[in-house]
Amino acid sequence: MPHDEPALPLTVDTAWPAAAHVCRAARDAVLSSGAILLRRSPTAGIAVPYRHFIPAIDTLYVGLHQSDAVFARFFAQPEIAALARALRHVAVEMSGARPDQLATLARQWAVDLRTISVVLAGTGDSSPSMHRSFLPPARRCRLFEIAGEALERIEVGGVWFNGRKDWGATPVPLADYPACFRRSMDQHVRDFSVVPVSGDGTAWRDADGGGFGGVEIKVQTFVEYHINKDDNSSGAARWIEVCEDRILSRGCSAHPEDETVRAPHPREIAVADRKNPTEYRVLDDDTRWYSLREYNADMQRVKDEWIREGRARRARGEMVDPFTEPYEIFINGCQLVS
Repeated sequence: MPHDEPALPLTVDTAWPAAAHVCRAARDAVLSSGAILLRRSPTAGIAVPYRHFIPAIDTLYVGLHQSDAVFARFFAQPEIAALARALRHVAVEMSGARPDQLATLARQWAVDLRTISVVLAGTGDSSPSMHRSFLPPARRCRLFEIAGEALERIEVGGVWFNGRKDWGATPVPLADYPACFRRSMDQHVRDFSVVPVSGDGTAWRDADGGGFGGVEIKVQTFVEYHINKDDNSSGAARWIEVCEDRILSRGCSAHPEDETVRAPHPREIAVADRKNPTEYRVLDDDTRWYSLREYNADMQRVKDEWIREGRARRARGEMVDPFTEPYEIFINGCQLVS
């Protein structure tokens, strides 16, 4: 849906310049220079610095609930063609990382893509399911490449493209996941004869039967910037994993009124209600706590609206498609019965 597509223009959070931390006079000089861009952030409680997205160096992150909208519609728009051609780095939440969609993106639109990062919630769980979804960090963060012991220890379940034709029954070692993902991408291009819209790029190479030899596939996780408040003398800061505490629920049958249970889907914000990313940090809204109770209430309102619309159309003598006004509605595994 349109509300799942990125809010334009694309922007990137930045740190305050070092000079802004020297003294009040230096900070005022930085702010008055016009050298930094600021936007309002309810989470921070102040205006925070940002810059515009640079497709040659920045990474475009796509979550599960954005993936279909971004890969099926957003990049297919003619006005996005220049951005796609200039894009070099994409990161996708593991539960939304489909080899067929990424293959189409890198072969058809972003033909000079260099890296695809598949993002896990964290490294604490040794046997995560690729279907487990999470919210990205709400504060300043970056992607951190998973390596060493964690790469060998973690096995991912539910990988339907594992090459065994068992629909994910056999877990895939995280160390083998990139190669598995690449094989599936290559196969999709060959099976469906995916071709570029406007000229070849560097991502796909025709040698040896063709493959994405120009793309590096990584497994990464988010780390969030935290200042150690227990060490006031040095102001020590560190980057820590936080997304395993931001897992979305898988359904809404248990504890439907529990405010402490996270909803299975981020809050949907209508296009008309989305704010300008150059004036407001939209990530604050996209990543805020959305409880199962709020989610169920929103879904009930959706159901009631559908039923009212159907009844009004029938009262006007209009034909009503039964699939547009079901009396048993299933949304994200949640059954709402009228």
